Amino acid sequence: MWSRFYEGAIVERKKAGVITHPGIVVMHGHQLMVIHNTPFSGGVVMSLVEEYANGCDVIISKKYTSTLPSSQVARNARSALGQKWFLLFNCQHFVTWAAGHEPNSPDLNMACFLSVGALCLLALKR
Repeated sequence: MWSRFYEGAIVERKKAGVITHPGIVVMHGHQLMVIHNTPFSGGVVMSLVEEYANGCDVIISKKYTSTLPSSQVARNARSALGQKWFLLFNCQHFVTWAAGHEPNSPDLNMACFLSVGALCLLALKR
């Protein structure tokens, strides 16, 4: 089932057509694992693919890409194990950083944009 995954692959969970929570595939011994950054575990952790999936489909990401060799993406992910989760270093920041890009969170950027827009609309109504 997980045979299409490889060390350093960037994956995402998908449920009901909505893509959520990216991570990085690594091999740990003979076991396929995913390193991901989650507030529920307090930070960057390594989980079995089945645990990471949490009942969702797991797909190779089309949103997150890297020009780094996949082995380097996996090394970067491993080097972050234990790092604490916080809003400005969430799962998207972690994956973009491990992929060799400036840490970025499109979801957080959109939330900030919408919040500022809502505040501007409220200010205009006064």
